[in-house]
Amino acid sequence: MRCLLLVALAALGCKNQQPSPPPQALLLGTVPSQSERLRVEAIRPLAAYLQAQVGLPVNAEIAADYKGVLAALAARRYDVAITGPMIALRAQDGYRVVAKPVRRGAPTYRAQILVRADGPVRALGDLRGKVLALVDQYSESGYLVPRRMVRGAGLDPDRDLKKALVGTHDNAVLGVLYGLYDAGACFEGAEAQVLRDQPAQKERLRVLARSEPIPNDPVLVRRDLDAGTAAAIVRALLALDGRPEARAVLAPFGAESFVAASDGEYAALGKAE
Repeated sequence: MRCLLLVALAALGCKNQQPSPPPQALLLGTVPSQSERLRVEAIRPLAAYLQAQVGLPVNAEIAADYKGVLAALAARRYDVAITGPMIALRAQDGYRVVAKPVRRGAPTYRAQILVRADGPVRALGDLRGKVLALVDQYSESGYLVPRRMVRGAGLDPDRDLKKALVGTHDNAVLGVLYGLYDAGACFEGAEAQVLRDQPAQKERLRVLARSEPIPNDPVLVRRDLDAGTAAAIVRALLALDGRPEARAVLAPFGAESFVAASDGEYAALGKAE
């Protein structure tokens, strides 16, 4: 833990900017990765935990869409944000990566493309002329990486497929399930999360293809946030593992813990599209 903390704290010194005075309150923002299942109420345990550990009021906000997150980051409204990897790259002038969640024992995840189990699509090449549901142009697992997967199968995602931008991973899963789209891009395991109360429905879906590992969604802090506050946020996140409140705080993110991370881990992802 001490080594992880030192790595994260070292990242706070990169791309030196004049720090702001200590804030009176913090705003925590995140992306709308799931409709209905990840709401402001769901991330309030994290806000409450950070408030107790950092000693400042912490408010929580889920943006309406990915563009809303980018706009908030461009305006430096968020002091702390949990975003997709591509958004983190676009916001790197104003924000630094300090941590990432661990899910299912791993600090990485995969993109996947789902199809109906009883449908005719059996390989990526079968998607020619079909409708592919994509989440948002700034979503790594819901847009950028799946397009690269399609391209790797010899198809042009803009000319050989029809695309539908559906806004959330939930919508991609449900759209395929109910026959609105021939295939849907989402993060690995999205179907199990969306259909956790309807396990029989999950059997109607099949994973067509999975990507190579992608670093989990990063936690960002403002580069000009004063060093004491930024360090307190990092310490609080890395200390969650094993604490009594950890389950309530981490469950909305499907996470078991947070580990230290840095900007460099996400740099290569800019080549995904």
